[in-house]
Amino acid sequence: MSGLVGVHVLLLVSSLASGALIISDNEAATETRSAAKLLQKRSTNENTVEVHSVTVQCTVMSRFAHTVMTSVALNKANSSQEIFYEVEMPKTAFITNFSMEIEGKEYIGEVKEKEKAKKQYEKAISSGQTAGLVQASGRKMEKFSVSVNIAAESNVTFILTYEELLQRKLGRYEIFTRIKPKTVVQQFQILANIYEPQGLSYVDAHATFLSNELLPLVEKTITDTKGFYEEVANPLLLEVDLQYPDNTVESVTTNHFSQLFNGSEIVVAGRLIDNDLDNFLVEVLGQGFEEDFREQGQAAVVDWGVLYPDESYIFGDFTERLWAYLTIQQLLEKSKSGGSDEKVNATAKALEMSLQYSFVTPLTSMVVTKPETEDGTESPLIADKLTEEQRQQAEKYKPVARYMGSSYQNLPTMHYARTPSYYVDGDPHFMIELPEKDDALCFNINDQPGTIFNLVRDPESGILVNGEVVGDKMIPPDGKISTYFWKFGIVHQTLGVKLEVTTQDISVYQDSNKVELLWTDTASLKGLNMDLLVTKDRSLTVTLKDSVKFVILLHKVWKKHPYHRDYLGFYTLDTHLLSPEVHGLLGQFYHGIDYEVTELRLGETPEKPDATMYVKGHELNVTRGWQRDFREDVKNGENVPCWFIHNNGYGLVDGDARDYIVTSLFTTV
Repeated sequence: MSGLVGVHVLLLVSSLASGALIISDNEAATETRSAAKLLQKRSTNENTVEVHSVTVQCTVMSRFAHTVMTSVALNKANSSQEIFYEVEMPKTAFITNFSMEIEGKEYIGEVKEKEKAKKQYEKAISSGQTAGLVQASGRKMEKFSVSVNIAAESNVTFILTYEELLQRKLGRYEIFTRIKPKTVVQQFQILANIYEPQGLSYVDAHATFLSNELLPLVEKTITDTKGFYEEVANPLLLEVDLQYPDNTVESVTTNHFSQLFNGSEIVVAGRLIDNDLDNFLVEVLGQGFEEDFREQGQAAVVDWGVLYPDESYIFGDFTERLWAYLTIQQLLEKSKSGGSDEKVNATAKALEMSLQYSFVTPLTSMVVTKPETEDGTESPLIADKLTEEQRQQAEKYKPVARYMGSSYQNLPTMHYARTPSYYVDGDPHFMIELPEKDDALCFNINDQPGTIFNLVRDPESGILVNGEVVGDKMIPPDGKISTYFWKFGIVHQTLGVKLEVTTQDISVYQDSNKVELLWTDTASLKGLNMDLLVTKDRSLTVTLKDSVKFVILLHKVWKKHPYHRDYLGFYTLDTHLLSPEVHGLLGQFYHGIDYEVTELRLGETPEKPDATMYVKGHELNVTRGWQRDFREDVKNGENVPCWFIHNNGYGLVDGDARDYIVTSLFTTV
């Protein structure tokens, strides 16, 4: 069904849930200022501060999202306390506003040119009064944090606003909000209003807690005010052009794209030259694999302000701000890759627009002046937008403050994903990402080609996953044969479902029926007990009813490669839905693991230090290293730092690695 669709999504959590504020007393904040700014130290006086509410309100129109986060706290003590406010937001978002209201006085951030802002607060920097507000927090997120001293029996309201264009992948887009629990809140609410002119085929909301005990406290409401429509996937196109008639539009964002993937989308924005124009022609050109693509359509001008007068933000300046957001993003790209004159012009224009629309970009800063301190001085703070280079440096060199023993400088730490992640990929590398510890562990398993290992075994739910390794085509010059997983068997005995996944095809067995899917096609298979989604030559997503989700990635290797073959990677999601009895090479880690790392020392190379790990009664020598997560980029992957456990994971893995060998893809240990 076409036409505007409005969806109201509401998540409510009762007073037992946790919010986004952390409190520390003045003495603790003074003694551990750097740790406090990283929100790694909590006060023993938390009960004297009441976090009244944490509210997240997100409004989305045609994938352009406007998010406002509001937190209110009351200092109930008879002395002042320092309150730390922290929010994580997507790295693609631009901060547009931040304000604090204290004792009826509002302190509003102001977006300024970065160099001018620097002059304003460089004096405060030299005296140690100023802190940066934004830092990298994982591969996709940035952390905004600020602290303010609140007088006795006073309250503070924090309001942060940011905007971003959501990216559609595989026909879906996601609004992701991360609220890290730091203390109890009285009222916690996430509200999302989604307005989609093209219609919606699917809407859902999920809340993930470190403790599942909070899940029953969530009230989830989804209201569709118009209806749904079924989206038809587009074929893959190359060299896509969107063309408009002369003298109809100006200031158009990028309208040529080298490729369009299945399930993705292209967004182009611009200005109408004639405001009285009711409609105009749009032509789309592209190159298909078999023939060229050409489509014409009539674009109609609609006054949303007349149709929906109550939605002032959505239908007021939404289109202009989306255009500004896209234009600034594209100008920033030109400022890095164009010729010398083009770089200068693109930088100047991006700065001008960032200031005009109050976007915190890599060229601007938001200056926030805090209330006067006891010595009568005001302390300005700065919120910068990180460049990708700064993010990479932070990823590589952010120190780990948690490890015991020596002082560790410039030790790379893991920036974790939104939920725990467990996977095996490569030749083969096992990875356990542990967000509750802000860390990751990794190990390799080396054995003969043809060996089948048990990865997951949950006797309570009846889920079993085994994997078989394959070796190189021939012995490489260095004499070392690499092995990779090339075949997986997945069984859900309770549901009566069985899958065999190879680098060639996917076979599904249920009762006496068999369905075969090919990697060369994008396809989906929905059933009462299981859903399958195959993304052509890329991935298979297996969703078992009321249970865990598996993602299997296909790595295609050049057919004429003298040594290597195609292979598979195996990733598990929603592992908290499995029973405490789950085991296997991966499954044994699904419910966490206790360990301690200490005695950091030089390793064989400076960038890979060694340390001592105490785990499961063993004292192990481990090495800081990197493994790759291929979920976002199947070809290159993303580096994830981890502690590498040598000798096939000995000491970390229960027993010996060979204890997990089975005789076939569908048998237990």
